[in-house]
Amino acid sequence: MSLFSRRWYSSLFIKMFLGFWLVAIVSIFVTRWVSVNFITPPQAAPLDFKQQKLLSRTSNRLAQSLNQMPKAGLLKLEPWLRRNGRVPRDIWLFDRDSDRLYTNARYPKPVVHDRLEKLNYPQPVKLTLPGYLLIGPQSLEVGQNNVQLYVGIPEKPEQQAGFFKNLPDWLRLLSLILVSAFVCGLLTWLLIKPVKRLTSASRQFGHGELDTRLPEFERRHDELGELGQAFNRMAEQLNQHIKAHKRLLGDVSHELRSPLTRLQLLISLLEKQSQTMPQIQENLQRSRNEVEQLDDMVGKALALSRLENQLTPLTMQPLDMRKLCQDIIQEHQLLAQSKHIELHFDCTEDLPLHSYSGDREVLHSAISNVLNNAIKYSPENSVVSLSLAGSKKHVLITISDQGQGVAEEDMERIFKPFFREDNSRTRQTGGTGLGLAIAMDAIKRHHGQIIARTANDKAAQPGLSVVIELPYDNAQ
Repeated sequence: MSLFSRRWYSSLFIKMFLGFWLVAIVSIFVTRWVSVNFITPPQAAPLDFKQQKLLSRTSNRLAQSLNQMPKAGLLKLEPWLRRNGRVPRDIWLFDRDSDRLYTNARYPKPVVHDRLEKLNYPQPVKLTLPGYLLIGPQSLEVGQNNVQLYVGIPEKPEQQAGFFKNLPDWLRLLSLILVSAFVCGLLTWLLIKPVKRLTSASRQFGHGELDTRLPEFERRHDELGELGQAFNRMAEQLNQHIKAHKRLLGDVSHELRSPLTRLQLLISLLEKQSQTMPQIQENLQRSRNEVEQLDDMVGKALALSRLENQLTPLTMQPLDMRKLCQDIIQEHQLLAQSKHIELHFDCTEDLPLHSYSGDREVLHSAISNVLNNAIKYSPENSVVSLSLAGSKKHVLITISDQGQGVAEEDMERIFKPFFREDNSRTRQTGGTGLGLAIAMDAIKRHHGQIIARTANDKAAQPGLSVVIELPYDNAQ
């Protein structure tokens, strides 16, 4: 299943992350609940001599200044405090009756208001806020109102010990949740990383990269290390079995070639000696057809073995893809005419097809096999088309027929060696099941891809389209 088609919550990473994070958040809230209900932190501290003197001096100065304030009550108190240069800085006046706070300080007003609203001391004390000291209260008359005076003392950075402890409760809780999310995410990623690496290696191995291994898992001594080591052993054994299979296929095909050649020579000799015997001549002709078909299959098996084992290096050279396709069309005209099939060639003239480099013989074999397959499985009086197009990155070759088509579940399997979707149809056409497998290996050697799809799903004969995509950047 594609990664993008999965629901997001089916990811193992999401499940583990949410599990860890839930445990961390529950732990934070439980710890907070215990600390609030069973631990009573000090809310205030008594003033020292200097702080008492500062509070008293500030109260006297402010009382003198308030006598000169216009009689507007508390409505214009805060603007007056901010504009009056004779009033000391960092003054806080709290009217507990109306729950209003007036100040000329720059410190955040909601933080101070929240603390003063909860606390009410009969004697002056020192309240510690994040980066700020608040001393008071001191009663003060403003018109007809009785307010509480507090004096703020900003702390220097080096004096701000226990900064996190002095943050507001909601900010401390949010910080803990964010830190826990980061730690849980990091822990989950460290646990999931080897699993993702193993998944990636399995996909690579499944796509034919048989040399894929996980050497980093050999140094692990946990369960994931055992899993990775088991994958390495499995991959090594499968690689050996597959190589032995390919080697056997090549060896058997090579050994069959010599007796087949001798048998063909013997049949030719017998044909010359039996020209006056029609029945023997007919039987010899049938034997020749069978031998030629067997020779064709052995030749394709050898070609497939060379491609799979990369026994022959590619000879890369600049190719005129337009001319290569035209030559292949011309070579198949006789086979197409025998079934009254019309071959169409379509090529876009203004595309940079001439700049492609590849092995002409290998690409010729690949395209020929696909076109030959299309002609064989097309009904008489039909059309087989070969179109050539290009872009800045790829050359696209599409070969389409008007045959029976291929079932959707077999679209990938038709490129497997000796796969036959319909045995009766294969016997009628004489197919070996190797042509498309050779084409796929040839295209893969050029770092391209080949896929099959239905040509026209609305037609009675849907046909088959084989698309070959060759990248310009196909360096070995």
